Amino acid sequence: MENKLTVHKCDYQGNDVFAYPATILRHNEEKMVVRANFTSHKDYNIAGLELKNGDKCLEVFYFHRWFNIFEVYAGESDQIRGWYCNITKPAIYKENHLYYYDLALDVISFSDGRQVIVDEDQFMELPLDDETRQKAKNELQDLCQLLKKEVPLRY
Repeated sequence: MENKLTVHKCDYQGNDVFAYPATILRHNEEKMVVRANFTSHKDYNIAGLELKNGDKCLEVFYFHRWFNIFEVYAGESDQIRGWYCNITKPAIYKENHLYYYDLALDVISFSDGRQVIVDEDQFMELPLDDETRQKAKNELQDLCQLLKKEVPLRY
């Protein structure tokens, strides 16, 4: 039997922005890997990464790191479009619900090694304390290094 859960994207204050169903593929004290499908009323192109209705996503949520990584596939195929990554507070899992607190800053990564950092202006506008802001910036650097050596992801 598949282990289902609901993923909640929350703003930096913990308010629900949206939620979606997913299936747990792997789970340990470090991270949770889930499978979900991108469902929206319209397709998106973010810094060259296409997100289309029905695309499969393998999503890695970390419980001690300040980011998550979404490996985006074209539809249900095995063709990877790229990686969409959020700078967040560490994920929280309880009672079949996974929560991540988005800090607006994102990294888009492509199989040719290109990386694009997006929404820096939104991140700078958030009323974060200095410690949180610095931790997010440090995790951004760590994430960019991880993406250079670990994609495609090894679950």
